[in-house]
Amino acid sequence: MALSIGVKKGSKVNIGGVREGGHMEDGNKGPRLVGYTLSGGDVLEVLEVVTTNAIRVKYKEENFVVTDQERTKLDEEVFVSCGLWNGKGDPEYSRLAFEAPKSIRIERVAS
Repeated sequence: MALSIGVKKGSKVNIGGVREGGHMEDGNKGPRLVGYTLSGGDVLEVLEVVTTNAIRVKYKEENFVVTDQERTKLDEEVFVSCGLWNGKGDPEYSRLAFEAPKSIRIERVAS
């Protein structure tokens, strides 16, 4: 199953980073790690939401147009595609669907 992350222009996603430090806090959905730093990995940046089914991204100094028609290989075992839009919400936002082993951390970076 793919990991789907909502994005807009300027959104950043870290791929392959490691969480360091932090502490557990009770949240509304159960315990979660807060106050950590994310080190290492590479950052994928959303350059433009072209349409609801096409997103222009930059990863490792290379630009890609990610669509919902086929997945794009970013790294060995890491693929991304444009998530399906449900027809609701703001068309300036869309979704990226990542496919990777669970051992590769993929998480949104605060921008």
